[in-house]
Amino acid sequence: MDLTITDYILCAIPIVGTFISIVIWGIFGRDKIVKRTISKYPPEGNNSLEFALILRGSVNGKDVTSLLLSLAQDGYISISNARNGSDVKIVKQKEYHGSKLSESTFFYGLFQNKDSVLLRNVSDGFYQTVDKVQESVEAPASDSIIIHNYGFMYVVFAAIIIATLVMTIPPLIMSKTPFFLCLFAIVFTCIGYYMLAYVFISEEVGPVYSDSGKVTTSRKSQIMFGLVWFLGTNSIVFFAILYDGLQMRSIFMVRYFIGAASILVMTFFANRMSVRTKRGSLLLSKAAGLKKFIVDAKREELEELTRQDPTYIYKILPYAYTLGMAKKWLNKFKGIRIEKPDWCRNFNWPEISDFANFIESFMKDAEDVMCTRPATSIPKIKNY
Repeated sequence: MDLTITDYILCAIPIVGTFISIVIWGIFGRDKIVKRTISKYPPEGNNSLEFALILRGSVNGKDVTSLLLSLAQDGYISISNARNGSDVKIVKQKEYHGSKLSESTFFYGLFQNKDSVLLRNVSDGFYQTVDKVQESVEAPASDSIIIHNYGFMYVVFAAIIIATLVMTIPPLIMSKTPFFLCLFAIVFTCIGYYMLAYVFISEEVGPVYSDSGKVTTSRKSQIMFGLVWFLGTNSIVFFAILYDGLQMRSIFMVRYFIGAASILVMTFFANRMSVRTKRGSLLLSKAAGLKKFIVDAKREELEELTRQDPTYIYKILPYAYTLGMAKKWLNKFKGIRIEKPDWCRNFNWPEISDFANFIESFMKDAEDVMCTRPATSIPKIKNY
């Protein structure tokens, strides 16, 4: 195999890009290591939506819906049985007088100058309120909790594009591939590797678990989408467009796989350029501590906390919900004497497990109704 200086340089380019991305991440994108301890309470002054933001760096519709439980526990709303169990009525108990924009936006977007609303009658445009709530909590976090380092992220993406050009252009030129096919091969090779890396290793997409501890259907769909996109587009590009050119010189094939590996590594670090501020790291330590407690809490600890504060179970419920662990959290209190929540009315739950089942069903319906966009079908409300 006769190699020229150009061959060596082109092989080195993706490797250098990978090295640069690792160095940039190590200097600018790596979170400081903070001591994480068990915490029985959330970070002071942060509601469940802010708790989710602190943990993941972003929020979704499920996190926004958790404000229903937060507002209920704070006495602003109550939830009652309606239409003989075929619906749930959300009632305004008092005007919102708190200081959080996310809560006030959600509260007034829900009632719209009314004193109550049936879950099935929540405005079709409420998804716009959900978007506003997300923006209201994520925008301030860019300064106080998270620094996104978009400039360095773009540098790494530029290196990814260069690596893609290095692995595709020489064999395309040698095989005299038409221009539009060259463009197709370059664009979809880059997108294919990015989708694979993003779906499997991105912090923002991260695994989502149900109360049973299994990966949720939505997460499985994300993984399947990433796999199908990567295998589909890259197989077409590789075998239909690139393969003949790659066969012309063995160095082309070597360079292709070097570039592919480099792109995966660079995408991994590009998706991790966001770094927490000092305040963000301290909040993360406390939030992660509560998360660990929700998962590992022992019966003796819960009994003592309930004795000190009979409403403790409900104060932590919104936070457990954002973790996908609401039902598991409630069921931890089986056999412990607890008071029924003041904000749930006209329901009959002999056991805490019955209440856990209701919360799971009600919040799933609330999420479907509140986050549904016009292009999707109207969600069905279960009987309660």
